[in-house]
Amino acid sequence: MQGLSQKASNSSDSDEQTLLFILRNIILPRIQRALGNAGCNQPWAILSYDTERLSERTVAHIELMVALICNRDRLTPELYASLVKWQLDAHRRYAQSLLQDYKEATRDFPDDDDVKSFVSALEKAISRAQTLREPDPEKAQYYDVFSIRNIYDDPDIKALVASDRFTPEKRLKLQETVTNLLLQQPVFPPECYIR
Repeated sequence: MQGLSQKASNSSDSDEQTLLFILRNIILPRIQRALGNAGCNQPWAILSYDTERLSERTVAHIELMVALICNRDRLTPELYASLVKWQLDAHRRYAQSLLQDYKEATRDFPDDDDVKSFVSALEKAISRAQTLREPDPEKAQYYDVFSIRNIYDDPDIKALVASDRFTPEKRLKLQETVTNLLLQQPVFPPECYIR
C-alpha cells in the first residue's frame, strides 16, 4: 500500500502537498493512460481533444476522484471510512480470487515447486491483507481513500518475483499487469457512479 496516509498525517506536510501528490501520482497517470488508449498521445492536446472517444467508465472514475478532492471539506469521516472499508474488502476479495484462479489454472501441477511457492506467497499475502486495519469512522480523511492497495506489493510475492523462479520475461509481463491494475486504483463501490 502506498504510504499516503502516513505522508499526509505527518504534521510537516501540508494539505497542498497531499493534494499535489494525489494529482501527480494517482489522477494524472489515469488521465494520461485514458488519452493514450483513446489515441491522444500529446498531454497538451487534452484541451482540444474529442472526449467522446474516452471510456465513459474511465471518465467517471477520474470525475469521482476529482469530486472527492474538491469536496473534501464537506464530506464526512464516516463517508471516507465506509469507502476505505469497501476498498479493503475489495482488496481482500481480489487477493482471494487470484489465489483461487491460480490454483484452478495449475491444478494439474500440484507437486510443482514453482506452483507451491506462488500459492504459499499468495496465502501469506492474503493473511496480511486480512490484518489490515479497518478505518476509524471518526478519523478517516480524504487521502485515506487514495491509498493504493496492491497484492503484488506484498513482501513474499515481491521476493518470489525477484527470485530465479521468475524469468525476466515473466517479470516484465507481471509488471505490465501490475501497472494496468494500479491505473484502475483506487477502486470505489459501484453506487458511487450512479448519476
